[in-house]
Amino acid sequence: MIKEKLVELISATWLKLCDGEVIDNNFVIEEPPKNIQADFATNICFQGARLIKNSPIKIAEKFIELINENKVDMIEDIFIAGPGFVNFILKKELFIEEALTRFNSKNYVIKTKNSDKILIEFVSANPTGPLHIGHARGAAIGDSLARILTRLGHAVDKEYYVNNAGNQIDVLAKTLDVRYQQLQGKDIELPDESYRGKYMIEIAEQIGIQSGEIDFKKIVIAKILDLIEGDLKKFNIDFHNWFLETSLIEDEQFDFAIERLKRSGHLKLVDGAWWLMAGDLGDDDKNRVVIRQDGRPTYFATDIAYHANKFKRGYDKLINIWGADHHGYVARIKAAVSYLGHEQDDLNIVLYNLVSLLRNGQKIPMSTRAGEFISLAEVINEVGVDATRFFLLMRDGNSSLDFDLELAKAQSSDNPVYYVQYARARIFSILRKASEDGVKPSNDDFLKTIKEKEELNLIKMILKYSDIVALAAKECSSHHISMYLQELAAKFHNYYAKYKISEQPGRLILIMMIADIIADGLDLLGVSAPDRM
Repeated sequence: MIKEKLVELISATWLKLCDGEVIDNNFVIEEPPKNIQADFATNICFQGARLIKNSPIKIAEKFIELINENKVDMIEDIFIAGPGFVNFILKKELFIEEALTRFNSKNYVIKTKNSDKILIEFVSANPTGPLHIGHARGAAIGDSLARILTRLGHAVDKEYYVNNAGNQIDVLAKTLDVRYQQLQGKDIELPDESYRGKYMIEIAEQIGIQSGEIDFKKIVIAKILDLIEGDLKKFNIDFHNWFLETSLIEDEQFDFAIERLKRSGHLKLVDGAWWLMAGDLGDDDKNRVVIRQDGRPTYFATDIAYHANKFKRGYDKLINIWGADHHGYVARIKAAVSYLGHEQDDLNIVLYNLVSLLRNGQKIPMSTRAGEFISLAEVINEVGVDATRFFLLMRDGNSSLDFDLELAKAQSSDNPVYYVQYARARIFSILRKASEDGVKPSNDDFLKTIKEKEELNLIKMILKYSDIVALAAKECSSHHISMYLQELAAKFHNYYAKYKISEQPGRLILIMMIADIIADGLDLLGVSAPDRM
């Protein structure tokens, strides 16, 4: 691999430069700014300045001198830019040959050297109603991240945490009770604190006339979970496990976690209640009650027990996908994880911001309690799964997102998912035309005839894909992939407009690579890659 060879070259040259002393700080190899005409740049001369005790530019001059003395075959040119960055222009044949190797092996993504067992918990919307578009953003982020980490070689499980206890569930059950009585002809009003969506009437209608006591809580949770699971399946999401909050008590996992916290010395009895002393590890919102004076656990308590249970099941890393309204909760749960004996960095909490649905330029108001929202199922029915997922993954989760329903339905280049999918469909149209004309893709012609600037830029972008996937995993953000795919599609469309492709066997190989990458990237987003449109 080109980058690995460059790392070896830079490391070996550095050891010669400083008589075998290994650099303390990690150096990076990255793309230089667009105004610098080079393939890669390294900051090693900055990182090693303290060791050699000279200016980065002086170090870079000596560094380049050593490389030039060795007459390294892979380098076309090497030069200094700025205050001491070493920039490399590599021979184009290296990129062409590596692209062909990846194409023949269909191995476009380099797997991680160290794989982990990872649990991603996402969606976990309270079972009080159907999923809406806000929940869907967390669903798309979590599922796509699971696909990315799996692609990199990690063992990944997906879990939905079901809050099936607490006051909100009591309110939900009471709502169903009232709706049921209303259907039986009783003149009774809904309490102010009720769930007023039409779905509650529909659930009540499904109960039918029954004799004896009805367990409304059990019925409503089961019915709503069925709704949620059905919507998620339509959204191409299956969970490995649905974890019930009540199981923490039933299986004594709650007691296990609380006892560990007590032994750690960070759970203290104050005025009859048990408090977690989280302030020492950065929770600015002060210490928190875990067990109330009357012995009832708080929501925080069961959440601590849930995280203890996750680690107990043998996961190396935990990832939680939460709404941005949980921002103040991050420090205290990380503190609790630390007190349970785990590294805080083994828990990664990814926050995502609000989604606003737009129709004809106007925002659509949403409220689950008032029953005023557009469900995920409605959005899927209107714009399709592909557009819904792609639009939700076009921006970093930290950014608010305006979801334009009319744009998502448009079959034009203005619609980003259509634009990317159409690039692949166009490639298959070209390949079919070439086949009809008797032109077959050729590896030999690819090596010999690919030489235009646009072709080399496409090849470099194809080879960049693995780094993009790794970046998306590192930052837990799939928007890097959706942005990359849009750029790749644009470069392909421009290439198609400028050159004859179907008549050139070597160029057929190039566009087949592009088709492979688009299909792989869309799959990581949970989006289909049709051959015809």
